[in-house]
Amino acid sequence: MMLLRRLPLLFLAILVVSSCDGDDLSLAIDPPPPALTTDELIIADCYVVRDALEAYAADNGGEYPGYPGPPFTPYLPGNNKLPNRYTGRSTLPIFGAPNWPGEIGVIVFFDESSDATGYRVIGRGRYGELVRLENISRTPKTIVDGYALVLENVDSLLAALDVFFAQSGYYPSDLADDLPSGETLIDLLPGGHLMYNPFLLPPGCFCEPVDGAGLGVPGGIGYVGIDRNGDGLTDDFGVEAYGYDYEFFVSRTRQSLEDEWVRISYELLRAAVELFASENGGVFPRDLDADQTPAGDTLRDLITRDYLNPYTNASAYRNGLATSRGEVGYQSLEYNGVVVGYVINALGLFEEELERFEVTN
Repeated sequence: MMLLRRLPLLFLAILVVSSCDGDDLSLAIDPPPPALTTDELIIADCYVVRDALEAYAADNGGEYPGYPGPPFTPYLPGNNKLPNRYTGRSTLPIFGAPNWPGEIGVIVFFDESSDATGYRVIGRGRYGELVRLENISRTPKTIVDGYALVLENVDSLLAALDVFFAQSGYYPSDLADDLPSGETLIDLLPGGHLMYNPFLLPPGCFCEPVDGAGLGVPGGIGYVGIDRNGDGLTDDFGVEAYGYDYEFFVSRTRQSLEDEWVRISYELLRAAVELFASENGGVFPRDLDADQTPAGDTLRDLITRDYLNPYTNASAYRNGLATSRGEVGYQSLEYNGVVVGYVINALGLFEEELERFEVTN
């Protein structure tokens, strides 16, 4: 009992006397709560962003920030941006609609006087939107509805791009590019015609999308086809859209910036393997580090730049096939002790195979 008198009251609350003779004491401590899932952390971060927006408005006459960075950033915890809970990179929030898993987007609504009178915070998980927090009480409904229509138009354009790619194996180089059937991207849009821009007067027009980027037109949607491999086929695209106050608020591409880095690393490794073979009598290396060309270069030496794994900040390259996100793997193929070919693969954020290339002599 003397021991009990000396323990703090907090500890007394969790002491349990548990033996028949009353001499043994054991602590019964409640287990810690389970760790939040990645998507739950994203939702919690959205509330942090919402609170920061309201704190900013309270200090600035009720007007919300119209763009990221200072003077808004100091209102976030630690005076810094928040991490993307999937990639780990501190890039959030973005101002505009979120595009990729883990992103938190802030769509700012401007009124007729170009004042930022409302906002919508959207958190995106692996499979889509997780949460939407907003304050649009002072923003005209016609403007809020207009932003929603522009986003709907972007989604319709992306769906048409998916159909075009499924039927051809590539994306259109521009809006006039057509399928073997003769259909263009415009023909694949709802109704088979250009989409309605709610912000152009009077009062709006069926005029979206258009070719090009950096348009800066309220409600405008631009499309750019991209040939990343230089083989004459459009393997990527850029779609952008603008809001009521000429602000850029939607950006869509085929892949995230991080996975684009992985693809670049993959292409650099492919080029290095072919260079190694050209300098080594047509013989491919066994791995990244062992075999050398007559000039003394290993395969790793011939890679012109290591962009690093965007998810770990370590080298993206590994011997053997890639098994974790952001990795680019090299696996030689041998027959009777002779390297006769190779396989290169690259994995994305969720360890899905972004690219795979195999060759044998």
